[in-house]
Amino acid sequence: MNTEMNNRQECQFEVWTECNSKCVFCYLSTNNIKTLDEIKIRQMNKIIDSMNEPDFCKKFNKVAFIGGEFYQGQLANPEVKSKFMEMMDVAAKLLNDGKINEVWTCATLTIGDQKDMYEVLKKFNDISKVWVLTSYDTIGRFHTPKMKQTWLDNMQKLRDTYKDIKINITSILTGDFIDKYLEGTLDLWEIANKYQAAVFLKPACPIDRNEKSQYTKEETNQIIPNFFPTRDKFIEFLYKFRMNEPEFMYDKLFNMKYRSDYLYRFEEGEMHCSHRVKETQQEFYDKQIADNVVNKCGHSSQYQIYLDSEECAVCDKEMIKEMLND
Repeated sequence: MNTEMNNRQECQFEVWTECNSKCVFCYLSTNNIKTLDEIKIRQMNKIIDSMNEPDFCKKFNKVAFIGGEFYQGQLANPEVKSKFMEMMDVAAKLLNDGKINEVWTCATLTIGDQKDMYEVLKKFNDISKVWVLTSYDTIGRFHTPKMKQTWLDNMQKLRDTYKDIKINITSILTGDFIDKYLEGTLDLWEIANKYQAAVFLKPACPIDRNEKSQYTKEETNQIIPNFFPTRDKFIEFLYKFRMNEPEFMYDKLFNMKYRSDYLYRFEEGEMHCSHRVKETQQEFYDKQIADNVVNKCGHSSQYQIYLDSEECAVCDKEMIKEMLND
């Protein structure tokens, strides 16, 4: 791929905020209201218009579609499905014509057989340039053993059907996740290896109380026991992870450079764009100071993830790496 394309950036389109998986920690769990079909169509038209703009491919080389959810009944209305497939046709043409180099689509994979997802995947000439983004969590995601088994079955079907497709599994670093990792009972690595999937681990954040506020970490842990970790356990996890996993995986831990550069989402019917500065973490944090969303160390307050401390997980990650490198 030429240098010009590699220098372009990634954008995510949050197509709608509707999902029937109802993960306990997700803001859609409390604010999830079925998106009206006419709103879905209107929002997809705006995304299509954006991708058809002449300068779109001059700016972006990767396009991701996130939700909500698309493939678990959200396309039941024929008009909605037709418009969704039209939107994916535009993305597929950009990829098939070499104007972008990756397309990403989220898929929860916990309900149903994902027929709509397979209809989408057939549109791409080179499936090795397509990512399916899914998630695994030890608490709050799989409400029943059947939901987890459905996810595993769909992962197997996806890998069997497309041996070259890219799969990414995102997991939240909850207290429960960390306990299982330290105990040696976490099966995420076995799952990732079995389905040849990449893994991204992200920090926990408080669940939403309503559209405008969140529960505290303490309140969140009352609703979802052992969701936020203690600092001692997290440092123990960082140490073991750094010792046992490849160095690139340690560096990848909750590293913001793996997030999209631009996020397009809808508020009251209008599409808004958020730009995430990622050249270096410090450059991003410097821009946050004016908004008063930083820790005393200068890192973003989103990394104050400890139940029993306001210390920063990024600082602790750097501390462990420096200690073990000495």
